[in-house]
Parts: sequence; structure tokens; C-alpha cells
Amino acid sequence: MMKQIISIAIVCLVFPALGAPLKSDGKVHAEVVDSRINITTDEGFHLNKDAPASLRVKDSKVKIQPDIKTEKRISFKIPKKGTQGFAEVYVCDDPNTVCEPQLLAVNWAVKSDSTPKVDPESKTGTISLPQNDSKAEAVDKVTLETATKKLTNDYAKAMAQAAKSKKLVFLDFTARWCPPCIRLEHEVFPTAQFKNAAKNYIIVKIDVDREENYELMKMYSVKAFPTIVIVNSEGEELERYLDYQEVKPFVASLNNLAKAKPVDLKSLKAKAEAGDLKSSFALAEYYYKSLQYDLAAQWYEKSLGMHFHE
Repeated sequence: MMKQIISIAIVCLVFPALGAPLKSDGKVHAEVVDSRINITTDEGFHLNKDAPASLRVKDSKVKIQPDIKTEKRISFKIPKKGTQGFAEVYVCDDPNTVCEPQLLAVNWAVKSDSTPKVDPESKTGTISLPQNDSKAEAVDKVTLETATKKLTNDYAKAMAQAAKSKKLVFLDFTARWCPPCIRLEHEVFPTAQFKNAAKNYIIVKIDVDREENYELMKMYSVKAFPTIVIVNSEGEELERYLDYQEVKPFVASLNNLAKAKPVDLKSLKAKAEAGDLKSSFALAEYYYKSLQYDLAAQWYEKSLGMHFHE
């Protein structure tokens, strides 16, 4: 266990030093050229042309869609009203291991080479708003729908069903444009092993591009996709999985979770603060998987200190 703690602690301590919670931070830029606002990325990254993208005019309800949308460039015509705003795009690394929302401040009154990424609301990243078109609003009928009896974007109904059935709730925060999400849909969810494990859960697919799901994402600190959060009928988090999951260990974990009496996040924090080593390490993993790297590093360090003093 000590080797596991040390190796993960080193990784988590590196992230806060970078000063950014997202892999694509600082890799995307906005440039005002003539009558256009161009969004581009650094080498090793690309824009997700299939994901929502928009330009919001500051202090206005005006939201503009790009008329040029490729992996190399997303481009908007400069709005007739206003002089400042925010460009919202999704950025992926070239291996397509992550696709993350990015918000960039743009001032088209002054031409410049680039503008820095800002988040006017928080230090933890900003979730992009969806396009208001029929494609963005349509429910994505993919493999999970046919693999299990599931709900789509209905958290309240899931909680009600969980209260009656005494089952846990499987919240799948996903997007139709997200490569690891697609892999889960086509490589994991259709398998017999997963279908069998899913019988013990109320499965809910949460489309992260739908505005009504933003508060739910904020409530569970979901900042990267796919994120799967397991909760009880009270909505208390019991476990989470970040990124693509291999079938065998994923199913084993789900089966164990359904049989055990898992500790909710609030109780886990209380045990960790009371000095329980196992709980401290579990709490560090929670913060890591929710991209709260500063807190993850703190609890990994505390776990190491507890281990060496045992």
C-alpha cells in the first residue's frame, strides 16, 4: 500500500505546481484579426468541432455561433454590438484522452495576438454552454439506452426510484462528442458483465451539454468527462470513476459496491479528519478524481504521514 500511496502522491503534487486544474489550460488562444475572432490551440491539442461552441457578448444575452468550425480553428464574425465577451469551446489533446471546456475573454475593440483564459466565476474551471439548436437538444440514443433500463437527464425520478427500490444510483456524466465516453458506450456498457452489474443500480445518463444539468454537475464537482458518480437515495456520493474504465475491474468494483455498505462522502471526510488512514487515502482519491488537486495533494501527504507513524 505504501508504494501505491507514494506513487499517486507524487503525481498529485505535480498538478498544483502547474497552477491549472485542466490539461488544456493555457493551450487555447483567441486572436482578433480584421473582422473575425479566431480560436486556435497549441501543438498537441485540437478543437472539438463536434462539441458546442459559442461567443457570448458581455452584459448581454446575445450568443453567437461560429461560422467556421474545424479542429484547427473555430472562427466567429465580430458582433455588431458590444466590444467584449467570452468564447466558449472544447479542447482535446491529440490522443483524444481528454476533451475539456475552455472559456476565453475576448476584447474585439483592440486587436491583439491572443487573450488569456479567464474564469470570472471560480478557480475550478467553467462549463461551456450548449448550442441552442436541435442537435444539441436531442437526446443521444446510443448504446447505454439499449444496454440497460435507464433514465436520461432525470435525477429527481432516479432518486425517487432509488428510495423505493433501495438501489444505488449510477450517474453517468457524458457527452456525445467525448472520445472516452463513446468508448464506454460501445465497449463497456453492451457487455454481459456490465448489464448484469447494472441490475443493482438505477442508471441515469446525464448529458453535460444540456443547461438543466449544470447545477447537478456543480453539485457533484464534475469537471471532466466521462465521470461516473455512484450515490445513494439521499444523493450522497459513495464512489466515482473518472475517464474510461476497463470492463473487468470496473464491473468488479460495481458489484462490490452494491453488496457492501459504502461510506458516504460526508462520513468519509469525518473519518479522515479523525485520523483514519484508509479514509484519508480514499478522500485523497476522491479529490483527485474530481480534479481538486490542491486538496488531493494535502490528503495524500496526510496519508503518507499517518502511514509512517503507524
